[in-house]
Amino acid sequence: MTGPRPAGRRWTREADDQLRAMLEAGAKAPEIARKLKRTSMAVYARARVKKMHAEMIYDVPTHRERQFMQYLRAGGWVKASVIPAGARLIETLLAKGWIEKRGIVANDVTYRITDKGLAAKKMPVRV
Repeated sequence: MTGPRPAGRRWTREADDQLRAMLEAGAKAPEIARKLKRTSMAVYARARVKKMHAEMIYDVPTHRERQFMQYLRAGGWVKASVIPAGARLIETLLAKGWIEKRGIVANDVTYRITDKGLAAKKMPVRV
């Protein structure tokens, strides 16, 4: 074989099935990693590659998500025009329930952080 070799074990069909079942049961990456004897990052990567409800295991916000929620930390409604974020990031945070949106017209759209978002923002940073 030419080129770099994979660092860990290959994923089997059985391991993929276990991963899918645990994700559907609501298990988080660290728990899944212990049961499958893999790292949390391996679980995140495999779930993403296989498109297996990866959002279910991402209970800790990324740096960009934390940055965005920092703008909303006061708890009030903040105009979208003063928040530096892309539509995709905002959609992700809305889907996770960490922020909420008010308004339909572009000039009236505002966001605020939810209690769930505050709790997520206070979680330790993933290393």
